[in-house]
Amino acid sequence: RRRLAGRRVVVVLEWAALECATGLSQRAGDLLAEEESSLAEFSITYHALWALFRTPLHRAGHLLVYMHSVGGMLVEVNPAFPVPGSAQRFARVVAELIRRGHVGGDDGEGDSVPLLSIVTGTLHSMLPVHCRQAVVSIIPAAGGGSGSPATRESGCGLQLDEFISSARAQVGSTVGPEDDGRGVFVFVVSASSHADAARADIGGGHIKECVSVSVGNAGITVGASACRQICDKFTSLWNVADSGMVSPSAADTTRLY
Repeated sequence: RRRLAGRRVVVVLEWAALECATGLSQRAGDLLAEEESSLAEFSITYHALWALFRTPLHRAGHLLVYMHSVGGMLVEVNPAFPVPGSAQRFARVVAELIRRGHVGGDDGEGDSVPLLSIVTGTLHSMLPVHCRQAVVSIIPAAGGGSGSPATRESGCGLQLDEFISSARAQVGSTVGPEDDGRGVFVFVVSASSHADAARADIGGGHIKECVSVSVGNAGITVGASACRQICDKFTSLWNVADSGMVSPSAADTTRLY
């Protein structure tokens, strides 16, 4: 529960094509056309995770990431997870996760906390009562693009800047490490080219609040662009100083978990 106290942004990468990883990890050499399609879908999650873990918000310890797969698998991503340098390498890691239930942790390498772990139960049951939850409607560059995460053309609810203004009023400057969740903001972002995040159900019924995020690009990286915008807005809102570190130290991770 401590990792969900104080000021936190939680990003849920919804409809992630994690189950594709097993087949992709077993392929040597050139990919077949069907496998190229699977890799493109899987890459939406990879690019979003890559972008999230390179934000000042992450480096300062204010970001938590979960992946919720097409098949209903919920994965918690340790802030110290070293995101691989390519989607195909990430596929091998995810394939190991599916096979073992976790990556890192009690594997004899001295780590007590898994870097990736499949979570039992629902995310909703873990979240603080008074946290604020919203699905993200991504408005891509004109023309969309092949492989773009599914979006709603007209957007919905508040624009991101409007949401941030309301968040400023909601939190103020009184949130401490033992607050009741009012400093926790959950964003559900589609990691699929087929399913809108608005269909997401993280275990407590469909999320009713929706935030529109406009991005200037198209294709498989629009989800990553939306995630980066959200993190940048909260970095400014909370006056987060950039530590310049790529990921938290092991000690910082132990404190979070």
